[in-house]
Amino acid sequence: MSTPYQLAGLELASAIVLGRDPGTTPLEPASSAATPRAALEEVLVEALQRSRCVIGFSGGQDSSGLLALAVQWPATRAWLCRWRHQRLSHRRRLGRV
Repeated sequence: MSTPYQLAGLELASAIVLGRDPGTTPLEPASSAATPRAALEEVLVEALQRSRCVIGFSGGQDSSGLLALAVQWPATRAWLCRWRHQRLSHRRRLGRV
């Protein structure tokens, strides 16, 4: 068993780990998403499809971006659903379905 990574003074003072433990293997990507936004959307979609989804909002950049994406996805999806419904209704009227 290797010795654990020892935090440097700056790391202890700032509570941010800046170093790397050479004894550990790198993490594998959890998602096959092409971009960070796509990966975040993948996680958000799963959460938004539950009966209740709560997003903590502090007003900072991280929570603002997350909230904007969470609001945008259902709006876009609702628009697509309405568009598909209208298209299908129109095709039914024309006798093409």
